[in-house]
Parts: sequence; structure tokens; C-alpha cells
Amino acid sequence: MVVTVSHDRYFLDRTADRLFAFEGEGRIRTFEGSYSDYLSLKREEAREEEAEKKRLPEESLRSGDNRRSADSYSNRPRKLSYKEQKEWEEIEEVIAELEERVQQLQEKISGAGSDFTQVQSLYEEERIASEELERAMNRWAELSELVEQIEQEKRK
Repeated sequence: MVVTVSHDRYFLDRTADRLFAFEGEGRIRTFEGSYSDYLSLKREEAREEEAEKKRLPEESLRSGDNRRSADSYSNRPRKLSYKEQKEWEEIEEVIAELEERVQQLQEKISGAGSDFTQVQSLYEEERIASEELERAMNRWAELSELVEQIEQEKRK
């Protein structure tokens, strides 16, 4: 076993399969998987926390004097806004393009050999493209969940 300390996500993804994440306030979390997997888990946990925070004010509205207005609002059928619909129609193509871009950059990094400045530049481009890809995939998941909810409401 080798213990490595690094802020280099690319390096960690390629070399580590177990992480000890220092999450603050003295908490250390053991995680089995890559650093990208760990980040995905942290984002999902943050989304769940945010959803829980949003749920609490809605529940307090329903329990108070505003019950009728909150209930009538929740009974309205939901549909995608124009912007969401446009985004939904284009997002899979965007993801495919970003995946291809990341793959191309990874191949260029592998082929750059020992040219450190070129590798560093390509790595930065790959990091940015990977972040964009991750954001696009998260947005696709949000939109697909919303579309699924709308479809379920239509079936009722």
C-alpha cells in the first residue's frame, strides 16, 4: 500500500482506488473508488441536502394559513419551460461532443511524451472539458428526472 497526498485530480483518478478525504471539522471519510467518483457522491449529497432544505419551507407553508394557495399550486400540472425543453433537446449532443473532446485531449496527453509544458496545457484543457462534461451530465440527470415526473403526472 502507498499513501499519496495530492491535489491533482487527474493523477488521483489514475492511481488511487481508496481515498481518505479530510472533510473538515476533524472528519476523515474513507471512500472506495476514484476521486471523480468521490466528487460525484459529494455533489449528489449536496443536491439531496438542497432538496431537503427546499422541502422544509414547502411543508411549513402547507401546515399554516397558506394551505389553500400551496395546495392549489402543487395540483397544477408541471411542464418544461421553453428554455428547459430546448436544453433537453440538445443536451445529449452536447454531452457526446464533450466526451469526444475529453477523449481527444487524453490521447494528446498520452502522445505528448515528456514535453511538460504541452502536457500541462493539455491537462488544463482536459480538466476544463471534464468539468463541463460533468456539469452537462448532472444537468441531463436533472432534466431527465423532471421529464419522468411530468410523464408520471400525465399518466395519473
